[in-house]
This record gives sequence, C-alpha cells and structure tokens, in this order.
Amino acid sequence: MSIQTLSTRTRSFSRVQCGVHNGNLLAEVKVDSIGHAPLDAKLFDPPPNASKQEACKRFARAEAEYTNEYFRIRSDYNSGSVVIAGALDDRGKIGQTEIQQSADRKMDEAALKALKEVHIHPAKCDGRAIPSFFRLQIWFSPSMHPDSFQSFR
Repeated sequence: MSIQTLSTRTRSFSRVQCGVHNGNLLAEVKVDSIGHAPLDAKLFDPPPNASKQEACKRFARAEAEYTNEYFRIRSDYNSGSVVIAGALDDRGKIGQTEIQQSADRKMDEAALKALKEVHIHPAKCDGRAIPSFFRLQIWFSPSMHPDSFQSFR
C-alpha cells in the first residue's frame, strides 16, 4: 500500500499521522490540509522551573546494536519503510515513541516490534550518559536494506 501525500508549496506530509506510546497506537489522524499561523515568541521561552543544560565539549551519539530477531522481522514483509522517533533515557532505554512516516498498520506494528529488538547505548556528553532523542528508519524487504539510525540531543 502506498501512502498518499499532500503538497503545500515545498512541503509534503503523509495523509495518515499516527501517535504511538510504548508500542500502543494512541491516535491515527487522517490529514486533509495543513495551514499555518504566526507563532508567538513566548512559545519558545523555557518554563520557569526548567534547568539549564550546559553545552557539551564532546558529544557522542547513541549507538544501536541489532539482534538477529530484528533482521528476521524486517525480512518478513514486502518492501517499505517506517520512520520512528522517540526519547532515550540515560541508560539507552526507549521512552515515548511516535511513527513519523507510516507504511501501513501491519508494517508499523512490525516496526515497533523490531524496535524492541534494538539495544541502544546512550548518548554521552563529556563522557557522561545523557537522555537524548532518536530517529530510526526501519526498511522492510526480503533482501534487507541498511538502516538509518540518528541520535541527537
């Protein structure tokens, strides 16, 4: 199944947006159009109780290790890909996730199952493990495509 996309000048988005938390589908929204309004600069102010995070002198991205089961799950489906983004704690444990690019419901569920088979070493700031965010594109194909795992702070 292919995802239909809508274009708004130079941007496109998928017609179906999914929200997932801990592997459970929380919401599935069908999008017809996207508009925009001017943003209030106050939206970007940190909350009063926020702590200031100092910049890292040496930042090391989170690293992923893939199990054999992860590769088996990926090879069980026809070609396609799912992009999952989420939070990592300072032990590399995956927190809240969301599907940013959906293939179809079965492949999305398989991607979340495959994600549970990924062992992640946390990002580091000056040698100290820190919470971070990740984005993982999981490719499905009997012939196996490489993955694109990105970690950022």
